[in-house]
Amino acid sequence: MELDVGGQKFVSAVSTLSSESTYFRSKFSQDWEEDEPCFVDQDPVSFAILLDYMRSGLIRVRDVTEGVIAQALFFGMDTFLAAVKIRAYRKLRPDNSSKSEEEALSSFDEEFGGIMQAISSGVLPGALTFEPE
Repeated sequence: MELDVGGQKFVSAVSTLSSESTYFRSKFSQDWEEDEPCFVDQDPVSFAILLDYMRSGLIRVRDVTEGVIAQALFFGMDTFLAAVKIRAYRKLRPDNSSKSEEEALSSFDEEFGGIMQAISSGVLPGALTFEPE
């Protein structure tokens, strides 16, 4: 599958894109011709980071910017966003590190209001690398 993201060309399997993104899952669930390029009006630098995550399941924390998080939200990358929330919550609240992932997700949303509110208030992406004293 050829993608044109913000004017930059990417090539990836439909299965890779669809496995981590509700946006692509929905887009390719229709009668999509694979030889037809897919145009996405998003930042190619952020997309490259997210595509690497889709391929490997891993991401370097230092690569996670506001733009990457916002684009993950646009693409419906729920697993990625959950990992961001869990890591941020456990970094900011190390005394609550014994909470399950579900509890950490819920606590993050209760305390910080979700992804976009956490970005707007300056919690993300800084909390991902925050080291408590």
